[in-house]
Amino acid sequence: MEYDGIPKINKEYFCRKEYLVSQEELTLLLYGIAHIEDVEWVESIYLKYMFHDNKWIAFAAISSLGDMARISKFHNKHNVINKLKQLEKRNDEYKYRIENTLSDINIFEV
Repeated sequence: MEYDGIPKINKEYFCRKEYLVSQEELTLLLYGIAHIEDVEWVESIYLKYMFHDNKWIAFAAISSLGDMARISKFHNKHNVINKLKQLEKRNDEYKYRIENTLSDINIFEV
């Protein structure tokens, strides 16, 4: 699945830019890595950033986990679900996005 307007980037590019870009640019970088075949690495990046202090970065990571469910498989689906549920308990503002992502996981990740 490909999304218009979101550039696909590779792992090396992300790693070079991750700490050098603005927070707004980081959200785009997060959306751009869902297609990478190293699902263990991508999953770890999203799990790390879904707990970020900036809600837009966290939202990008949460939403991208849903994209990842559509595109590929998770390395550890149960860990992803547990982390999403932990975050949902800690932050009510994220509830809607987390519910959407969990729905995507349940639909696409069999």
